[in-house]
Amino acid sequence: SGLPCLGTRLRGRHICGPGAAKAVLLAHTMEHLEVRLATFRSELSASIAEVESQQDGLRGEFDDLRRRVGQEVKAEATALLNRERSAIRQLDEQLWRVDERLGRRIDALAESAASPADERAAAVDLAADLVLRSPPPRQLFGFARDKQVGAGGRDFLTRATSSSVLGPGRPG
Repeated sequence: SGLPCLGTRLRGRHICGPGAAKAVLLAHTMEHLEVRLATFRSELSASIAEVESQQDGLRGEFDDLRRRVGQEVKAEATALLNRERSAIRQLDEQLWRVDERLGRRIDALAESAASPADERAAAVDLAADLVLRSPPPRQLFGFARDKQVGAGGRDFLTRATSSSVLGPGRPG
């Protein structure tokens, strides 16, 4: 082959022949693609780092939002509970006032409707209750019989203590 070599060096190898131009073009294209691939990888790494940074920021914002919403819900629930307690307290006071007025009206009606016979029956009931709660007659005036018998067979009368006069059933 008497033709001179028009080839070129490609990656440390010398290429000769009619395909040398194609090989050079392909080698150049591959170098260009490898540079673009490296650039894409670099851009992708930077984008991934940026996305991860944004995710961390969003997580922080979400946690803050969740805390704030929780505090707002708690504050609203507390306010609602306080309003309900106040309303219940007001209703309770109103019910108590109505009950008092109703009791007074019933008492007034009972007094106005009471006949003399009813009043006498009430007086008898009161007297009977008083008698049942009173101490025995010996203790009524503050004297009680002592169990000792004196000379001549007579009982001694002694002054009764305040506890024997009042007794357990007597109102004090």
